Amino acid sequence: MKQTRNYGFTLIEIIIVLAILAMAATLIMPRISTSESTLFYSDVREAVSILKYGRRMSVIQGKDTTVVLESNPQQEKRPRRLNPKHWIARVASLQCKSSHEEENDDDDDDEKQDATCSVTFYPEGGSSASNIVVRFQHYRAKITLNPLTGKAEWELLEYERE
Repeated sequence: MKQTRNYGFTLIEIIIVLAILAMAATLIMPRISTSESTLFYSDVREAVSILKYGRRMSVIQGKDTTVVLESNPQQEKRPRRLNPKHWIARVASLQCKSSHEEENDDDDDDEKQDATCSVTFYPEGGSSASNIVVRFQHYRAKITLNPLTGKAEWELLEYERE
């Protein structure tokens, strides 16, 4: 009696390999498609850092400190100077809002985009602005400045795919 030997893979082996490949794909694919979100989050974190630095310098030096945040909606290639009081966005556009504008705000108010937001921090800890909305494509975040303490915090407002 001649014994034949089967060469190949069993069904269970193929299913295990496909499951491993599917898990690897779920880990890799989001990282490939989020380069635009990385730029957006980088802009928001840089803006918040500059605002925190301006607040800190105002308290330490005992005088008013003005920080300028500038939009770059055309994504022009500008030299990025290291000026701690003047920040230029890489990809985001900015919209400054005071507390009374926030009450009467429509979320669809895209035509009021400011190119520049100027925030003054006072030695006692307060600030002149209350909210800055940062936008890029379908991403939107709000930087909130406490008018009494000047502390800056940010939150992601929406993420929409069209």
